[in-house]
Amino acid sequence: MRSRLGRKALAALVGAVLASLVLVGCGDDADGGGSADEPTVSASDGASESPSDGSGQEDDAEDGSGTDAGLPGADLGVEPASGKYLTTELARLRGPKGWRYDTELDFLQLAAHRRQPTSVSLATRVDTYGQLNGPMTPDELAQNAISVRPEPGKVKALDNVVLDGVEFYHISGPNGANWREQLGVSHEGMDVTIRFDFAKDAAPREREELMASVLPTFEWR
Repeated sequence: MRSRLGRKALAALVGAVLASLVLVGCGDDADGGGSADEPTVSASDGASESPSDGSGQEDDAEDGSGTDAGLPGADLGVEPASGKYLTTELARLRGPKGWRYDTELDFLQLAAHRRQPTSVSLATRVDTYGQLNGPMTPDELAQNAISVRPEPGKVKALDNVVLDGVEFYHISGPNGANWREQLGVSHEGMDVTIRFDFAKDAAPREREELMASVLPTFEWR
């Protein structure tokens, strides 16, 4: 499919306001402890932490809305992630329990670091192109996301995934020295992107297990 996104629109997207949250860790690390009441890490409060709903109680009933479909690794029987919420103005998801969070000021990101390069990130930015021309479909967004990869010929568009009732594209392949699984959609005037980064030689099962743990916790706010 030929991309509808021209150079000017791409430049507008790159310059759009970005709220991005990142966790970095190792998939085989232990939980690392933590209390039953996991706080939220949000784009608005820097590295500060507060209970996700103001009550101090986990809302486990909200983990997995029953409106998900096509999730990678869904047949592996992996438990949903139970760590802190990554929260933007439009959406949130949980990271693995025990991962550490801080702020990367150069990227305006909240991050958690343990061992590179394994990471999970949730980003929302204004969909400038969509506001001017109408939102692109998940398939169109996938092709544009592939086109800006360092090795676009090695990145594949996989089956779309439904998260909390909304269809996301899913692309998979090398991203520089790492391997990236990326999901995204244009929703309510915003581009929403979820990224999972791994070592390039990470086993497919390792990638699927992390996605199978994190993606069911995604929800719109």
